Amino acid sequence: MFRLAALAIVSAGAISGAAALVPTQGSSSTTSRREAFGKVASGLFGIGIVSTVLPEEAQATKALTGQASQFTGFYDDPNHPGCLRSLKVVGPKQRADGTRSRIPIVEVKGYDGKEGEKMCTSRPQREDLWSIEGKLLDKDTVALDFSSKGGPANVKGSWEEGGIVFPDGNKWSKVAFGTPDRLPKDMKTLKSDS
Repeated sequence: MFRLAALAIVSAGAISGAAALVPTQGSSSTTSRREAFGKVASGLFGIGIVSTVLPEEAQATKALTGQASQFTGFYDDPNHPGCLRSLKVVGPKQRADGTRSRIPIVEVKGYDGKEGEKMCTSRPQREDLWSIEGKLLDKDTVALDFSSKGGPANVKGSWEEGGIVFPDGNKWSKVAFGTPDRLPKDMKTLKSDS
């Protein structure tokens, strides 16, 4: 939309510049050939700048973060039944030079249960939670770094039929209304900084 408006403004400028070259009735002034080419060329140059500087709307993609991302939410992990699995897609972090990457960050928080238990039967304490990060590669793919938990560093997960499927076949199924009963008692949501 913005591209079209800018193109219309520059085109109007080029047309009005060309119109200024046509003598009006009762006018005795003439425009030299050099002036005429200069005015037309400057209008065309403006059109060229607008068409190369502004991105094509069809090529522009919006990164989906927060609730707009299908990945944001709570999950059931069949390898850890009843345990917390929360995933949130957030904007990229700011670098030291003030710039940001275009790739959104994926924050995962979880709890694997008490030692020796096959499933989670009680709520965790804050200090029992683990956190990992990853990247949103595209709207249907994440890459998660499980190395802090002793796993691989670049595990790709694909969105399939309401959940995330990992290369080993494990599927985390998204829970429609969340799992607030799996959070520590003193937490209502999982904030980025906790």
